[in-house]
Amino acid sequence: MRGVIPPRRGSRSLSRGGDPAGGREVRRIKKIGMDAWEKEVQYGKRWQVEIFFSAL
Repeated sequence: MRGVIPPRRGSRSLSRGGDPAGGREVRRIKKIGMDAWEKEVQYGKRWQVEIFFSAL
């Protein structure tokens, strides 16, 4: 599982001085869709892990 932050709505895949990794994510989301991207990167799993460790 990798840590990812979804890009803002309306983000562009190419920008001056922008993060190349962010541009790749924007292009990937446009290609496969947000729902498929969230499943691919397992977005939303961190809160489950944090709840588990806070319960310990």
